[in-house]
Amino acid sequence: MSPIIIALICVGAFIVLFLGLMLLRAAKIKPVSKGGGAFSFSDPDENIAKRAAESLSKAISFETVNGNTDEFDRFRAFLKERYPLVNSAMSLETTSRGSLIYKWSSGSPDSGLAPVLFCGHFDVVPATGEWKIPPFSGEIDGEFVNGRGAIDCKNVVIGLLEAAETLLSSGFTPARDMYFAFGHDEEIGGPEGASAMARLFEERGLFFDMVLDEGTYITSDFNGVDGNAVAIIAVAEKGLLNLIISASSAGGHSARPPKHSTLGIVSEAACRVEASPMKPVLSQTTRKYFSKIAPTLPFSKRFLIANIPLTTPSLMRWLSKTPEYNALIRSTMAVTMAEGSNAPNVMPPLSKMTVNCRMIQGNFASDVSRHVKSLMTGLDVDISPKAPPVEASKVSDYRKGAFRLLQSAVHARYGNDLIVTPGITLGGTDARYYSTVSDNVIRFMPFVLTRDIASRLHSNDEKVPIRALGAAVECYMSIMKALSN
Repeated sequence: MSPIIIALICVGAFIVLFLGLMLLRAAKIKPVSKGGGAFSFSDPDENIAKRAAESLSKAISFETVNGNTDEFDRFRAFLKERYPLVNSAMSLETTSRGSLIYKWSSGSPDSGLAPVLFCGHFDVVPATGEWKIPPFSGEIDGEFVNGRGAIDCKNVVIGLLEAAETLLSSGFTPARDMYFAFGHDEEIGGPEGASAMARLFEERGLFFDMVLDEGTYITSDFNGVDGNAVAIIAVAEKGLLNLIISASSAGGHSARPPKHSTLGIVSEAACRVEASPMKPVLSQTTRKYFSKIAPTLPFSKRFLIANIPLTTPSLMRWLSKTPEYNALIRSTMAVTMAEGSNAPNVMPPLSKMTVNCRMIQGNFASDVSRHVKSLMTGLDVDISPKAPPVEASKVSDYRKGAFRLLQSAVHARYGNDLIVTPGITLGGTDARYYSTVSDNVIRFMPFVLTRDIASRLHSNDEKVPIRALGAAVECYMSIMKALSN
């Protein structure tokens, strides 16, 4: 046998062996059971769920859209009336702009445990469009509490206060100081709410062992399969930059159009932005996320995840095809707004569009701006930020500390079979302001929601299941107890 044939046989054997090892690695990832019903959690205490639903229903009835000053006053008065134990056991500070800070003092001041901070906001976005149930009715239909704020995020504010009130009624006192910071302007960026409260905490020398704000949740039909459940505990959030791309000319009558109108130039810029996304990045957090959710995916995708980094190029191509996954591996650029002429027969002297950019960890606003500018070669456009950018947040450590505590509390309430993974929040939250007062800023709310329910955030017919609300209150109670151990 010639040396060439022997070499080919050896190479072939190596390839077969190597491929076999890759297949074996993928086979070790056991898929979750399909067919529905794989995830089930016990019903919450009936009294806890009923009271929480009634509280949230009333909270929703206050139309706390920024600008409705009287409604905010009535909401704050409602909290004082509804939670007598909270308001007697905790100190309450109302900031100059109307946000709320509760302090639940430790029963063991010498415990040596650092304080923790729970966050939420009680302002909501306006309710537009047609709703099946009036958006500020707070109607309870037997299964859901309906209305604006049901999942963003009066559910969190009420859930936390219900948990604290219930624990107080049982005589519980925390072993460390617990703070609650409820903002009044998160939906418009939090400039006078969370931002001011974070500065206040910093001035007072407070540094929290954990900050827990709204964010990701427990999906009960992950990847569209009923029964596939995943709890995503977000340890970071993406940054934000809005770029304005504009083109100008003398304008004129549409009967004498130039070869390229300003709107045409801006449209060309939009096409270039959409055709040239930024390079993908597989961060440590995102890699961990995909390794944890791998059991919910088909074998071909488990094969790619199990064999990183050899399969990274193929994995990135697949992830890029799904908007949700694509947003986890790159800084995205979305053309969201455009302006031109205000009449059909007028050539627009100025046209502009907004590119909404969300930066992933490792990319900065300057990187995105530079990328967009590089795409505009040959186009007579101006590029400028609409407002100062918000850089991507720091990443909290998911290998220990706060994340592990939350993971244990979630498993204790919903069962050890529930997949719990670190993740990244794609949108912005008030949590970003608290990075100056904690190294462990987590964005997670322990509510079990279907993708359909979650998609109603900022949309019509927002609602939350009463069962999920009651279970979340119990989970918050478990978290508060665990923080005292």
